[in-house]
Amino acid sequence: MPFFLYGVYQAIKEGPCPLRRLVYLLIWTIMMYSLAAHKEWRFIHPLLPVMHVIASKPITDSSFARLGKLSKLWTRYRRLWILLTVIMAPFLLFVQSRAQIAVMHYLRTIPDDELRSLGFLTPCHSTPWQAYLHRPHLKEGLLWAIGCEPPLGDQDLETYKDQSDIFYESPLAYLRARFPSTVDHTFPPSPFPTSLPGAIDAIDEQWKHTWPSHLVFFGALLDHEGVGALLEERGYQETWSAWNGWEQDPRRKAGIKVWSLNSK
Repeated sequence: MPFFLYGVYQAIKEGPCPLRRLVYLLIWTIMMYSLAAHKEWRFIHPLLPVMHVIASKPITDSSFARLGKLSKLWTRYRRLWILLTVIMAPFLLFVQSRAQIAVMHYLRTIPDDELRSLGFLTPCHSTPWQAYLHRPHLKEGLLWAIGCEPPLGDQDLETYKDQSDIFYESPLAYLRARFPSTVDHTFPPSPFPTSLPGAIDAIDEQWKHTWPSHLVFFGALLDHEGVGALLEERGYQETWSAWNGWEQDPRRKAGIKVWSLNSK
């Protein structure tokens, strides 16, 4: 980030015209996305290569023709900036949010006759999907997740709640109301494996699920009173877990866990 910020400063102040245009393109794109009612970090991920280009010049520059105050500060501490980046890189690459990928690798090791169906009780877009899993037999309702579809038309943005919002307001109530009271060991497909845009509220009849052979969720879900006891009562037990780094979102804390139905 320090390299990028200094690169922006250089480009605007005295950089070549093409580089300056890239900076203005970044600013314009972020401003336009900021006007949208529905915002997600992934919408601006395509801007990352452009940011790398802007940051590359300060990284490669070893001297400056004119040393202003900011340039002197950069020259004096540039080794420190590089060292901090080198220290942070391994953590960001191999630890932070790594479990969200590792869980898919674990699920891929489970034989097809054991991984009969799979449900994700996680905030949407928390993990990859079939691009990592590669399990054709889980199509047509045997692979499902809690959704977060946006509102439609003139629905009130202030009061609209998607499926994920309703689930995390009271996970225990959701599990009791939206799932059968017993587990069907034939593991039939979920009648509604995806949520539809514009769902009204928790009484929406399209939010029905079947108990799968395996459940994936963040450990924070077990902090809700009664959730762990209900899953154990249905016959589930933890079979895999991994730390996922530090998370600001309270729903994504305490790592990722896989609970499977106890066949004994």
